[in-house]
Amino acid sequence: MKVLSGAVWLILFFLHANTVTAAVMLYGTRVIYDAGKREQLVRLSNESDSPLLIQAWLDDGVEKAVAEQKVPFILTPPVFRMSARQGQVLRMQYTGEALPEDRESVFYLNVLEIPPKPKIDNGQNTLQLALRSRVKVFFRPIALAEGPKDLGGKLKWRLVKENGATALEVLNPTGFYASFANASVQAKGKRHSLETNMLGPGETLIFRFTSQVPGNVDMEKVIFPLQPYQR
Repeated sequence: MKVLSGAVWLILFFLHANTVTAAVMLYGTRVIYDAGKREQLVRLSNESDSPLLIQAWLDDGVEKAVAEQKVPFILTPPVFRMSARQGQVLRMQYTGEALPEDRESVFYLNVLEIPPKPKIDNGQNTLQLALRSRVKVFFRPIALAEGPKDLGGKLKWRLVKENGATALEVLNPTGFYASFANASVQAKGKRHSLETNMLGPGETLIFRFTSQVPGNVDMEKVIFPLQPYQR
């Protein structure tokens, strides 16, 4: 088992992109709700030339949860019509239920877009699809109001053996979630990609290589492009 030393550089790439579905665009790849705020606004835009019926709700991580699932937020309006090429603002309000005060909590915002029924001629069969987008909502307690500083530099990682294969163990000792666009290790002049997942506060995860790597890896670089949810 090899502990990575200061000779390994952590390179952060801050990516800026919008989450786009077939018609509805959410401004931002995630939502940060600071506990001291009265409400958090989420802006949507209908990029299509047709009106849409929209349903919005929050869940706590159960992706197939129904819209009536109980979460500590009120979202308004929950159902509305969006005209073509128009925008809409969702208002998210924290209802005060107890949440951890030393670490972030994660929820998910769902936006379901239902297109208008197509005109049917001569009894033709049609297929109508309702598309859903889903983004993370991080509730940030007052104790963490300043936001993460050098989050990537605080992660601790080391090489481990898992079922005889080399893997990378990553520990997040902070109270913030770390989300990765992708990750790779550069060893002996070759880059090896890693399977990644969101790393929660205090969590340790094993990131597996997507291709075979030498049994005795001489680490040159660990590249973790963190997605920019901090501000």
